Amino acid sequence: MSEKCLVCKFHNKSTPSVALSTIYHHSQNQHIHLCYSHNVEFFKMGQVKFMLKYQHDFREHGFSDKDLFQQINSASALTNFR
Repeated sequence: MSEKCLVCKFHNKSTPSVALSTIYHHSQNQHIHLCYSHNVEFFKMGQVKFMLKYQHDFREHGFSDKDLFQQINSASALTNFR
């Protein structure tokens, strides 16, 4: 069974290959499949900004952990000083 990139699934795009990535959370880590371009985006943006960017899509597809998004939203103010 071939896995699809979680983000590409939201937009009905096909992905030739995927890699396993991890969303870190204090209670339980979540493993997700990402294509190469979204994996690079995840690495460059960091987990907080990546999750904020795709937050609506993640919630629509079963990532409804309120603690995780609340923690990310509270931490996001600290990541925006440039």
